[in-house]
Amino acid sequence: MNINSFGGGTWAALERADFEEGRLDLFRQRDYFGNVLKRGQYFSTAKHTEAEFSVPETLPGVHCQCDGEARFIFHPGHASFGVHVRRVMQIPVVVGPELNEALIGRSSGWLEVIDHDAGKGDAAFIPATCIDECKALCIRHDFGGFCVVGGRAHFRAETGEALKTKLFARKGATFYIRDQEVQDVLFGFTGSEEEVHMFKFQLRDWISGTKSEELCANHTEIQHLERWASSYAQGSCARSQRIYHDFGPTIAQNICTRCAVNVWNRGCKGCGRHYCAKCIIQHVGSAPAVQWAFGDVLISSWSSTLCLDDATQEITALEGSRPIRIYVACAGKEPVKKDLGSPGEACAWLREYKQEDLDAEYHDAEEDIFEDPEDVQEATANSRSSVLPTDELVEY
Repeated sequence: MNINSFGGGTWAALERADFEEGRLDLFRQRDYFGNVLKRGQYFSTAKHTEAEFSVPETLPGVHCQCDGEARFIFHPGHASFGVHVRRVMQIPVVVGPELNEALIGRSSGWLEVIDHDAGKGDAAFIPATCIDECKALCIRHDFGGFCVVGGRAHFRAETGEALKTKLFARKGATFYIRDQEVQDVLFGFTGSEEEVHMFKFQLRDWISGTKSEELCANHTEIQHLERWASSYAQGSCARSQRIYHDFGPTIAQNICTRCAVNVWNRGCKGCGRHYCAKCIIQHVGSAPAVQWAFGDVLISSWSSTLCLDDATQEITALEGSRPIRIYVACAGKEPVKKDLGSPGEACAWLREYKQEDLDAEYHDAEEDIFEDPEDVQEATANSRSSVLPTDELVEY
């Protein structure tokens, strides 16, 4: 949040943003309704001199705004990456008089507050024919500041720090406060000598246009991103995690990720996407569905239907060495029944089955995609810029 107002004044920061402090005002919102109930129309922000935004390899990329324009940043190789943000320049700006906040100017050793006065009682006053002479007199007599109004300068004996806390609105007045830490507002580069040198080098490349080839994606990368983003939006998860799941009651309205019809809060546990009854079958496809039970009883009490990873996790948590009975069902295939001597053996068998299932699905995907020799050449050329996870080949 680089401004105090977000969304045309509808939302604002609890702690107001200060453009002159050189820090970022950051906010994060995980729960929209929870934030409104707790803080109303305000965001709780954190101030930092720099920040690192990390994008995991599981996401196609992220949207951002740069200089008022929307951008989408991504890694063509589907690898994780980071965006480092820090202050690189100090750029003076002119603020219009229609601003409702106090206008504070800065010059070497002085703060200038427009349409404000501070303190009470004059220690002295003189005609305000020359502001520099007024400043010199204020320093000579160790006054904290002076107010220029009606052609005269009215000096205050209180310290500058005290006067900052006693400002009040006064139309047509300008109050000057002594502050030795204030410097002139000048254009400049910020950071260490090495950081400034590196930024200037990159800035020259950016202005000349040579940086655009490095920053902008080419046509092949954009096409590859479109397929990857489409697959991600429709639910992109590992076969060992795909299973129908009820996410529980909610007041939010949900729509099917694929066909956009209204649905209950149900879908795929692996990717967290919502699906209707028809589309969840298409999404899960031939992914294995597992049930397990103890094998030393005549009437088995079977577990709920689980994905491969969840079944492995449940059986791993078992104590003892009771035999395990496993039932695996895949659409279009004969179900598999297996009796194992212990939870350890059952987990080992499930891991082997997972790898065999993955290899078989990858082999089928290769046959479907690479039927034409030209497709093989094109896929090989695209693989130089990015490599898709094995699971995602099935989605295309």
